Amino acid sequence: MAGKAQLALPPAGVIQSDRQQGVRAVPQQRYEAVADDLRRRIAEGEFPPGAKLPSRAELGTQYAASDTVIDKAMMLLRLQGLTETLAGVGVFVREKRGETST
Repeated sequence: MAGKAQLALPPAGVIQSDRQQGVRAVPQQRYEAVADDLRRRIAEGEFPPGAKLPSRAELGTQYAASDTVIDKAMMLLRLQGLTETLAGVGVFVREKRGETST
């Protein structure tokens, strides 16, 4: 994937704060920041229900993150019911509850 820019995340250990609301920066693990960004990308429709997410290797490159960070981020998304993993196939965005595919 030559020429592909890495996705920008807040510096490791910091959640961006909203100065207007007086919210302070809160420590955050790197895997949480990756999961938050993937959750945002899913919510914005970049990865619609049923879509296959990039491989762990591709995500590692996109986020400049280790396999462990990507694995933990993917585990969070799975535990939150946003994705499902098919062994040997990949990770897919789950259909929203109450939604059926046509």
